[in-house]
Amino acid sequence: MRRTILIALTLLVATGMAFAEDAVPNIDEGTKELRVSGSYDGDHPLDYQAVLDLGFGYFIMDNVEVGGLLGWQGNDVWDTYEIGAFAEYNFDLDSPFVPFVQVGALWVAAEVDDDIYNDSGNVDADGWVGRFGAGVKYFIRDGVALSLETVYDIASEDVYADDDGDVNDYNWETLLGLRVYWD
Repeated sequence: MRRTILIALTLLVATGMAFAEDAVPNIDEGTKELRVSGSYDGDHPLDYQAVLDLGFGYFIMDNVEVGGLLGWQGNDVWDTYEIGAFAEYNFDLDSPFVPFVQVGALWVAAEVDDDIYNDSGNVDADGWVGRFGAGVKYFIRDGVALSLETVYDIASEDVYADDDGDVNDYNWETLLGLRVYWD
Protein backbone atom coordinates (compact mmCIF):
# COMPACT_ATOMS: atom_id res chain seq x y z
CA MET A 1 0.00 0.00 0.00
CA ARG A 2 2.74 2.47 0.95
CA ARG A 3 4.66 1.59 -2.19
CA THR A 4 1.61 2.25 -4.37
CA ILE A 5 1.03 5.63 -2.72
CA LEU A 6 4.72 6.55 -3.10
CA ILE A 7 4.69 5.61 -6.79
CA ALA A 8 1.49 7.60 -7.39
CA LEU A 9 2.93 10.68 -5.64
CA THR A 10 6.19 10.37 -7.60
CA LEU A 11 4.29 10.22 -10.89
CA LEU A 12 2.12 13.18 -9.85
CA VAL A 13 5.15 15.31 -8.95
CA ALA A 14 7.05 14.29 -12.12
CA THR A 15 4.06 15.17 -14.29
CA GLY A 16 3.62 18.45 -12.45
CA MET A 17 7.28 19.36 -12.91
CA ALA A 18 6.94 18.89 -16.66
CA PHE A 19 4.16 21.51 -16.76
CA ALA A 20 5.38 23.80 -13.97
CA GLU A 21 8.22 25.41 -15.90
CA ASP A 22 5.81 28.07 -17.19
CA ALA A 23 3.70 28.30 -14.01
CA VAL A 24 3.29 31.74 -12.46
CA PRO A 25 1.99 31.45 -8.88
CA ASN A 26 -1.41 33.12 -8.48
CA ILE A 27 -0.88 34.70 -5.05
CA ASP A 28 -2.00 38.25 -5.80
CA GLU A 29 -4.54 40.39 -3.96
CA GLY A 30 -8.11 39.18 -4.53
CA THR A 31 -7.18 35.56 -5.24
CA LYS A 32 -9.15 32.82 -3.47
CA GLU A 33 -7.75 29.45 -2.38
CA LEU A 34 -9.34 26.09 -1.65
CA ARG A 35 -7.08 23.57 0.08
CA VAL A 36 -7.11 19.99 1.22
CA SER A 37 -4.18 18.42 3.05
CA GLY A 38 -3.45 15.51 5.27
CA SER A 39 -1.32 12.57 6.23
CA TYR A 40 -1.70 8.89 7.02
CA ASP A 41 0.46 6.50 9.03
CA GLY A 42 -0.72 2.89 8.88
CA ASP A 43 2.18 1.68 11.04
CA HIS A 44 1.31 3.79 14.09
CA PRO A 45 1.49 2.37 17.66
CA LEU A 46 -2.23 3.20 18.05
CA ASP A 47 -3.08 1.15 14.89
CA TYR A 48 -3.16 4.14 12.51
CA GLN A 49 -2.89 7.93 12.55
CA ALA A 50 -4.79 10.02 9.99
CA VAL A 51 -5.07 13.79 9.55
CA LEU A 52 -7.37 15.72 7.19
CA ASP A 53 -7.54 19.52 6.90
CA LEU A 54 -9.84 21.55 4.64
CA GLY A 55 -9.54 25.29 4.20
CA PHE A 56 -10.62 28.35 2.29
CA GLY A 57 -8.49 31.49 2.01
CA TYR A 58 -8.52 34.95 0.50
CA PHE A 59 -5.47 37.08 -0.38
CA ILE A 60 -6.07 40.45 1.27
CA MET A 61 -2.89 41.79 -0.37
CA ASP A 62 -0.17 40.33 -2.58
CA ASN A 63 1.39 37.30 -0.81
CA VAL A 64 -0.80 37.68 2.34
CA GLU A 65 -3.70 35.27 2.85
CA VAL A 66 -6.30 34.89 5.61
CA GLY A 67 -8.92 32.18 5.88
CA GLY A 68 -10.67 29.42 7.77
CA LEU A 69 -9.85 25.79 8.52
CA LEU A 70 -11.72 22.61 9.41
CA GLY A 71 -9.71 19.63 10.55
CA TRP A 72 -9.85 16.09 11.88
CA GLN A 73 -7.17 13.88 13.40
CA GLY A 74 -7.75 10.35 14.49
CA ASN A 75 -6.38 6.99 15.48
CA ASP A 76 -7.81 3.83 17.00
CA VAL A 77 -8.33 5.51 20.40
CA TRP A 78 -8.69 9.26 19.91
CA ASP A 79 -10.43 11.69 17.48
CA THR A 80 -9.78 15.43 17.42
CA TYR A 81 -11.95 17.98 15.58
CA GLU A 82 -10.69 21.50 14.76
CA ILE A 83 -12.21 24.74 13.49
CA GLY A 84 -10.44 28.07 13.25
CA ALA A 85 -8.73 30.81 11.29
CA PHE A 86 -5.25 31.26 9.82
CA ALA A 87 -3.00 33.90 8.28
CA GLU A 88 -0.27 32.95 5.83
CA TYR A 89 2.61 34.88 4.26
CA ASN A 90 4.00 33.60 0.94
CA PHE A 91 7.54 34.39 -0.26
CA ASP A 92 7.34 35.05 -4.01
CA LEU A 93 10.66 33.86 -5.51
CA ASP A 94 9.59 34.24 -9.17
CA SER A 95 9.60 30.46 -9.53
CA PRO A 96 7.07 27.64 -9.15
CA PHE A 97 8.38 27.11 -5.58
CA VAL A 98 6.72 29.37 -2.99
CA PRO A 99 7.84 29.01 0.66
CA PHE A 100 5.35 30.19 3.28
CA VAL A 101 4.86 30.70 7.01
CA GLN A 102 1.55 30.65 8.85
CA VAL A 103 -0.11 31.31 12.19
CA GLY A 104 -3.58 30.35 13.31
CA ALA A 105 -6.06 30.11 16.17
CA LEU A 106 -8.36 27.10 16.43
CA TRP A 107 -10.88 25.57 18.78
CA VAL A 108 -10.26 21.85 19.25
CA ALA A 109 -12.55 19.15 20.64
CA ALA A 110 -11.29 15.63 21.43
CA GLU A 111 -13.33 12.46 21.71
CA VAL A 112 -11.84 9.36 23.34
CA ASP A 113 -12.96 5.85 22.35
CA ASP A 114 -16.30 5.43 24.11
CA ASP A 115 -15.39 1.93 25.29
CA ILE A 116 -13.20 3.81 27.77
CA TYR A 117 -15.40 6.77 28.75
CA ASN A 118 -18.85 5.34 27.87
CA ASP A 119 -20.33 8.72 26.93
CA SER A 120 -20.69 9.16 23.18
CA GLY A 121 -22.76 12.35 23.44
CA ASN A 122 -20.12 14.60 25.00
CA VAL A 123 -16.72 15.87 24.04
CA ASP A 124 -14.11 14.48 26.43
CA ALA A 125 -11.72 17.45 26.17
CA ASP A 126 -11.61 20.79 24.37
CA GLY A 127 -9.45 23.87 24.24
CA TRP A 128 -8.01 26.72 22.22
CA VAL A 129 -5.00 26.08 20.00
CA GLY A 130 -2.29 28.32 18.60
CA ARG A 131 -0.90 27.00 15.31
CA PHE A 132 2.49 27.84 13.83
CA GLY A 133 3.71 26.40 10.56
CA ALA A 134 6.00 26.62 7.58
CA GLY A 135 6.21 24.88 4.26
CA VAL A 136 6.56 25.15 0.53
CA LYS A 137 4.08 25.15 -2.35
CA TYR A 138 5.02 23.87 -5.78
CA PHE A 139 2.84 25.35 -8.53
CA ILE A 140 2.20 22.81 -11.29
CA ARG A 141 -0.12 25.33 -12.98
CA ASP A 142 -0.79 29.03 -12.33
CA GLY A 143 -3.77 28.08 -10.15
CA VAL A 144 -2.81 24.62 -8.83
CA ALA A 145 -0.11 23.83 -6.28
CA LEU A 146 1.11 20.86 -4.28
CA SER A 147 2.11 21.75 -0.73
CA LEU A 148 4.26 20.23 1.97
CA GLU A 149 4.05 21.83 5.42
CA THR A 150 4.90 21.20 9.02
CA VAL A 151 2.66 22.65 11.74
CA TYR A 152 3.07 22.87 15.48
CA ASP A 153 -0.06 23.19 17.63
CA ILE A 154 0.01 24.31 21.27
CA ALA A 155 -3.29 23.92 23.15
CA SER A 156 -4.74 25.41 26.33
CA GLU A 157 -5.74 21.88 27.48
CA ASP A 158 -4.49 18.32 26.94
CA VAL A 159 -6.31 17.36 23.73
CA TYR A 160 -3.75 15.45 21.61
CA ALA A 161 -2.94 11.74 21.97
CA ASP A 162 0.70 10.80 21.36
CA ASP A 163 2.30 7.54 20.16
CA ASP A 164 2.16 6.04 23.66
CA GLY A 165 -1.53 6.82 24.19
CA ASP A 166 -0.72 9.67 26.59
CA VAL A 167 -2.47 13.04 26.27
CA ASN A 168 -0.50 16.25 25.60
CA ASP A 169 -1.16 19.93 25.00
CA TYR A 170 0.99 20.07 21.85
CA ASN A 171 1.16 18.31 18.50
CA TRP A 172 3.44 18.21 15.43
CA GLU A 173 2.14 17.33 11.96
CA THR A 174 3.62 17.11 8.48
CA LEU A 175 0.96 17.46 5.80
CA LEU A 176 0.90 16.90 2.05
CA GLY A 177 -1.72 18.96 0.25
CA LEU A 178 -3.36 20.19 -2.91
CA ARG A 179 -4.30 23.86 -3.29
CA VAL A 180 -6.44 25.45 -6.00
CA TYR A 181 -6.43 29.21 -6.71
CA TRP A 182 -8.80 31.45 -8.70
CA ASP A 183 -9.67 35.13 -9.05
